[in-house]
Amino acid sequence: MLNEQCQLVLKEGYKRYVATKDRTHIDDAISLVKAMSPDKFFQGEKDLNLEKRVFFNEPYSAHWSGTCIKPYGAK
Repeated sequence: MLNEQCQLVLKEGYKRYVATKDRTHIDDAISLVKAMSPDKFFQGEKDLNLEKRVFFNEPYSAHWSGTCIKPYGAK
């Protein structure tokens, strides 16, 4: 999870985007946060953390399979 300062930068970038409808505000905010906390983001396809990541219930296609996990007692 990002620290409060990084979250604030992203929120402010979004507020500027809403006011101006200019996507560069969000992109600039994301670039700044990546520079502030590089350890919170994957560093490309050769990143060891990405290679070790485990995906649960990874979809095989864009279509719903018709199965889901329901909480105990749900109908």
